[in-house]
Amino acid sequence: GKLLTIAVHAKTADYAGLGGFQDWTVIGPAVDRMRIMTYDYHWRGGGPGPVAPIYWVRQVAEYAKATVEPSKVVIGVPFYGYNWPASGDATPQIWAAINDLIQSYGLSVNFAESDANGPIQESWITYKGRKVWFATSRGLEAKIGLVQELDLAGIAIWRLGGEDPKNWEAIRAKLVADPFESQRMLNSALPEH
Repeated sequence: GKLLTIAVHAKTADYAGLGGFQDWTVIGPAVDRMRIMTYDYHWRGGGPGPVAPIYWVRQVAEYAKATVEPSKVVIGVPFYGYNWPASGDATPQIWAAINDLIQSYGLSVNFAESDANGPIQESWITYKGRKVWFATSRGLEAKIGLVQELDLAGIAIWRLGGEDPKNWEAIRAKLVADPFESQRMLNSALPEH
């Protein structure tokens, strides 16, 4: 009656060296669920950019589907962002803190639909020489759609608490077939909003 679940780093191919330390072809048959950390495409120590652009999440998900039984693959979704100074490392921030910045400074929220690599579906703001990229419900909806399109096991949320309340609306709208059963399940598991 127990499930063996493992969290693995995102990748789009087999790598030699450090990137090859998690061999999904070996891990896949041994686990019930494999949660892929499909976030931190741009990370604390790197330059500013989207945390989990859709084009990259798709590449990771398609590689996973080709490597591991799709019913075991769970895609990680971020409920946070990063705040980059003009130089130096970023600070991770939850949506509530980012929303406070937006309200305090009267900032306009920009939405990155896509770039030359493909769809992004994340928001960003700038203020006082800083740039903040963060996940929102629109990007979450796109990731849920991708999971459904590829017939994967589902999503795993990284970092509950302080997230955009609209994320829960997206989850309720996109992941629930039977609203009554799903509502009971969600009500027992989700924070009050």
